[in-house]
Amino acid sequence: MTRISMILILVILAPAVAAQSEPAEETLIERLGGISGIALVVDDFVDDFVADPVIMANPDTRERKPGEGVPGLKYHLTSIICEASGGPCTYVGPTLRQAHEGLNVSETEWERMGELFAATLARHNVGEREQQELFAILGPTKDDIVMASE
Repeated sequence: MTRISMILILVILAPAVAAQSEPAEETLIERLGGISGIALVVDDFVDDFVADPVIMANPDTRERKPGEGVPGLKYHLTSIICEASGGPCTYVGPTLRQAHEGLNVSETEWERMGELFAATLARHNVGEREQQELFAILGPTKDDIVMASE
């Protein structure tokens, strides 16, 4: 092999070798521990949510009997977060607006949900970066959830 041929091969292969040696950054779902990690967080969050006096002070929320729908709520929320964080899930439930219609969720309840979610993430040692990314993903859903004026 001539020297020029060898140099050409090295020039062509060098970027491919360099790209393989640099580890790809993990996606948000990977950093959250995959679907199982998300499900663990959601499980605790929903348990806290349905036991919270601020949330349950809303008579429309109480009337929906959240205790009876807890497994479904956990499933849907896990699916929503999984899909939004780059996972293999596809959320197939009602739109968030449809799901919250008639619940008259207030700004106070929205803020309380955020506090509960942040506390749950912290309990599960979810990093600050991941928490910020999750809130950036979930924050825009507010317009579909908060429907009551205070």
